This record gives sequence, structure tokens and C-alpha cells, in this order.
Amino acid sequence: MWRKIAVWVGLVGVLIGGGLTGLKLLPKKEWVGPKHTVAVVAIDTAPKNLWDEEIGIYVKGNHDNYLQKGKVWERPAEIKFYEVDGKLVFENKIGLRLHGEGTRLMPQKSFRVYFKEVEGGAGIISYPVFGAEGSKRYASLVLRPGDNQETMIRDELASRLVRQNSDIDVRLARPVAVYLNGEYWGLYFLQERFDQAYFRERYGASSNLLDLVEVVLASGENKGLAVVDKELNNQVAVEEYNQLLAKVRECHGCFGYYSLDGIVDLTNLRDYLVWEMFFGNADWPYNNTRAWRYKKEGKGELDGRWRWLLFDLDAGMGEAAVNPYDQLVDEAFPLRNLFYDPNFISGYSRRVEELFGGKFRGEELAAEVDSLAAEVRPEMARQIERWGNQVADDGSHGVGSLDEWERQIELLKVFLSNRPEEFVSLTKSFAAGV
Repeated sequence: MWRKIAVWVGLVGVLIGGGLTGLKLLPKKEWVGPKHTVAVVAIDTAPKNLWDEEIGIYVKGNHDNYLQKGKVWERPAEIKFYEVDGKLVFENKIGLRLHGEGTRLMPQKSFRVYFKEVEGGAGIISYPVFGAEGSKRYASLVLRPGDNQETMIRDELASRLVRQNSDIDVRLARPVAVYLNGEYWGLYFLQERFDQAYFRERYGASSNLLDLVEVVLASGENKGLAVVDKELNNQVAVEEYNQLLAKVRECHGCFGYYSLDGIVDLTNLRDYLVWEMFFGNADWPYNNTRAWRYKKEGKGELDGRWRWLLFDLDAGMGEAAVNPYDQLVDEAFPLRNLFYDPNFISGYSRRVEELFGGKFRGEELAAEVDSLAAEVRPEMARQIERWGNQVADDGSHGVGSLDEWERQIELLKVFLSNRPEEFVSLTKSFAAGV
């Protein structure tokens, strides 16, 4: 059973004269709570910002509060970040929101943090959160509990595999222990966001020349289409992206693959689809799809063509023999006709063979599971004690024991040991029928 433990984050008490009457609170630049093997993120906000029926973002409340999005559902808070050695490396005022879709219904929810200036406006923190591989400046970050029903590591594992073997943008992340108002809130992955600051820092993109679009879960005629984000003011970009999908969707056998070259980075699109299919992502493409382009034609990635971003792969890596072409490339699939274009499927098949038929073997992929699992294993007992028996609104619950977690880790290794050979075979069979 979880025992609530609160800590005074960032403060240390000094007893004077042996009594509580002489207690002083002094600033503390080191973590003074329970020991962790990962960095610690401490967030403090007024309790009403979380739990109030009218304005609290963490409760169902009077307005289905935890389902609400946008700046109106952002609450003021403060964040402190302690490195693995316990040293406080930055603290800042933030705007705190919930993040994501499915985790909003779970007891352990995802957070999004927006860094603020002292006056309350948009701000930047300057710290290499993700080491030399990442940026030194961030406007916002995400805290996700991962696939907190099973391994906690599935999304980050997929991202690392892609990053090592492709040039597709995936988010850097690292495991952290989160404390909310002094209470241990569980194991999370602190992640980059694909926000305007990301593209400015990575590619030198000016925010006013950047188009970002996203496909979120919808039904009917809007299924698989990008939707307008008022905060990004991206209506024109959304219309043009959806027009691109319409051209592909409505023209079977007459829309040449190479005619897309001036609109789309074909290498990016090919690799993006290869990895989504390899993982067998069941929460895609009608959700968790994002693309970007630069409005001016420049060099490299700033050439004005659409590129896709790979993220939220928690719903993949199930059965090694699952056939993604049967399950995903159906009549409604937005890019279905590309898979029936001989030029596309030829290049796609060669890339599958290059990656999974020779570049590395299943046992090498499985070794990546062991590496990432070792990073979070020392934290799992506390995570399971905190959330293992908590039931989500849909009736599901987190992993209930360390033994169960270890079994889930082994299942991931089984998938990655067998998936390359299976995926190459499935791809060859599909391509032969085109």
C-alpha cells in the first residue's frame, strides 16, 4: 500500500536550542528527499490549481476538467530540477498543463510545463537537460509516465532505436522522479516538445516562418486530417496539408510517387512509414501524427518541404508477427495509395531490407531493452508502490509487481528479437502483390 511521504522541497530546517520554536527555513541547493538514481523534478503549485472542482486541472470536476486543453487551463507553478547528484541546477516559474490524451484518464497523468519570465510571459531556461545531444535552451518540456500500464519504457525505447538508425526527428528524453507539492508522484520521462523553440534551436527556423500541423483522434470526415491549433494560428498550413492527403487518397494508380518530391521530403516520409510499420503502432495514423515545414525555400531541412515527426509509440511492439499492412493500410489510411505505387514500395522495401535484413539483428535490438530497463529498474519498486494498484477511469491499472514488470520487459525483448525477420518477410509479401 502506498504511504504518503511529503518532503520540503528546496528547504532545510535548522533547529535552534533543541526546540521547534527555533525552526528556521533556509534555502537549500541540494535535494533533501528520498534517494533516487535518476534526476528529480519538483513542481509546486497552489492545491486549488490541481484539486478544485471548478478550476483544478487534475480532477474531473465541474467541467471534465482533466480533459480540457489550451492556455485557459494552464495554472501557475514553480519547478526545480535536481541532477542525479542531487544538485539543484535550475528553478523557474512555469505554466502547468495536463498533456496528451489517454493519460488524462489515468491516475498518473502527463504534464506539460511552459517556462515563464519573472513578469509571467513566455520564457526560456538555459540548461543542457539532455546532455550534449540536445539543445541548451528550452521554452517548454513534457513529463510523461510512458506506457504506465506495462514497462514504462516502450516509447523511449522506440525513440532511441530510431535516433540511432535514422535522421527522423524524435524527442530526446530521460527518466526522472517527480514530486508534486512535496509528494512523490512517480517515475516519468522528461521529454523535449516539438514546439517552435525546438525547431529554432535545432534548425535555426524563425517561428513566424514555421508551419506545424497535427492529426488528433477524430471520426467521420475528419478522420486522419490535421486540425487547426488556435495557439499556432496554422489554418493555412492545415488546409494545405489536408489537400496533400486528399490528392494521395483520391487518386489510385495515377499519383506518381516522385511527383511529391517538391512538396515532401521523400526520404523522411519513407523512413517515417518504415518505423511506424515496424513497431506496429496501433494508435496511428488517425492520432499521434505531426508534420512540419518551413515557409521559405532554404538549405537542408529549411527547404519548404513537409517532414514528419515520430512520437508517442507506446501502442506498438506487441506481437512480432503482426502484419501492419493488413491492420493499418486499409481503405481509410491517408497515405494508402503510396503503398500501391511501384516506385514508392520499391524504395520502401529496400530500406526495410537495409535496416532489418542486414544492418542489425534482433538480438542487438533486444540488448537496447536491457540498457534502458537498467536505467529505471532501481526506481520501479517505488513507482509500483505509488501507482500499481490505482485504477484508471477505463478500469485499467498499472503494473502490479516487480515480477510482472520484469515479465513485460522480457516480452519486449522477445518482440525485438523476432520482429526484424518477421517484418522483412511481411514486407516482401506485401510488395510482391503490388
